[in-house]
Amino acid sequence: MAAGSLLGVALHKGTSFPVGKVDFMDLYPLTFQEFLCALGEERFVNILQGTDTDMVTTFKSKYIDRLREYYYVGGMPEVVQTYVETKDFNQVREIQKNLLNYYQQDFSKHADTSLVPRLNLVWNSIPMQLAKENKKYIYGQVRKGSRAKDFELAIQWLLDCGLIHKVQRAGKNFDYSVGSESGGKFEGKKPESVLGKT
Repeated sequence: MAAGSLLGVALHKGTSFPVGKVDFMDLYPLTFQEFLCALGEERFVNILQGTDTDMVTTFKSKYIDRLREYYYVGGMPEVVQTYVETKDFNQVREIQKNLLNYYQQDFSKHADTSLVPRLNLVWNSIPMQLAKENKKYIYGQVRKGSRAKDFELAIQWLLDCGLIHKVQRAGKNFDYSVGSESGGKFEGKKPESVLGKT
């Protein structure tokens, strides 16, 4: 058994791949319900999964508190484990910073040398872009005077590696009605996209 990032499998050049001899398993950060289980609060997960909305309302403040913790801690297993053991937000933040740095250092191992500076610019701009009230990704804020074509390869590389996700955002005038039974299209204003780190 071996584990590793998607980067090595998807993008590493000059290495043969043992077709038919490898099973893949995609792992993702813990969900909120898994976070509750890690904290030993399975009973609150059972309430959420049940149909008794009055019980959910009864524990509303508990859910809000745990959701705030989850927003800060996130779902990376090492970070969650540290939080479970220590309840120390400073240790949690240190591990989060280290993980982000490890990802960034991995860029130069797997991407073309010419692409690495743009990957770093995009990667470092994402938190600032998401902190804005208008969540639309603005290329000119990555580097002054930049346009989409300057960063499209870097963004696609990060998307292909699963390090960021592109989220379609509906505009204000978006019509959620289904257009046709056969096509099942949504009609209305074209959605805008937002990028976020995983």
